[in-house]
Amino acid sequence: MQNQNIELIKSLFQSRLATLEHLLKLAQTHFCDDESFLQQHLAADMFPFGTQIAFTCNQPRNFALWCDGKPVEDLDPDVTSLAQAYEHIANTNQLLSSIHAEDTKLAEMTRIYSGDLHRSIGSCLCE
Repeated sequence: MQNQNIELIKSLFQSRLATLEHLLKLAQTHFCDDESFLQQHLAADMFPFGTQIAFTCNQPRNFALWCDGKPVEDLDPDVTSLAQAYEHIANTNQLLSSIHAEDTKLAEMTRIYSGDLHRSIGSCLCE
């Protein structure tokens, strides 16, 4: 089975998720387990940190689903607890680990975001 490129993509996504988990743990320690930091914005023009976690998980999550022939399924952008944030990261890693596609899959064209993304982003911007 030829899947060198798929494995490289998986590795890249897994390293990004490991970095995200590390940043989440640092924030958890810094804020003494006060989960309200998940609702804070890293910059004025960014979504809250919890939403950034969901968005960061969506790309590798939807890549894994696409590799398995399943439809795109974005996470709820409203991440309000540490348990939920860690669960999203763990579930995304699990999906990545379950990829068994060959590199020929990469020749297919698709969008790995749903049409609902614009609506969910729009509703977040209006709040």
